[in-house]
Amino acid sequence: MLDRTPIENTIYRYAVGFDENDIAMMANCFTADGEIVTPMGNLSGREAIREVFQGRRDLRTQAKEQTRHVVSNVLIEEVSNDEVRASSYYTLMVTGAGTTTAAGTGRYIDDLVRDGATWLIQRRQLLPDG
Repeated sequence: MLDRTPIENTIYRYAVGFDENDIAMMANCFTADGEIVTPMGNLSGREAIREVFQGRRDLRTQAKEQTRHVVSNVLIEEVSNDEVRASSYYTLMVTGAGTTTAAGTGRYIDDLVRDGATWLIQRRQLLPDG
């Protein structure tokens, strides 16, 4: 039976890394050639992911906004001993100027690969609601 904990920890580290301004931790959740696929465009490679998300985090910091990614309903399907597909829901909460709002909701579809004792995201598809 597959141990869910290291897989879920990778998914959660991505969220916590962005929220806590640790973009290196967030980017290191991806393989070197990892990709993010979104309706707004795609990113390829860990370094490109790090660069773009550092810019996004900097904008939030300048606006004095705190983000909280809430990730839930994680379903994991074993593809092979070293590959899984995970699906999860996300809610992006943003606090700034004395108010907190839900800035976005949707699903992540992640293809993860085993890297020793950890799991890395090879491909993340972001599917916003609406």
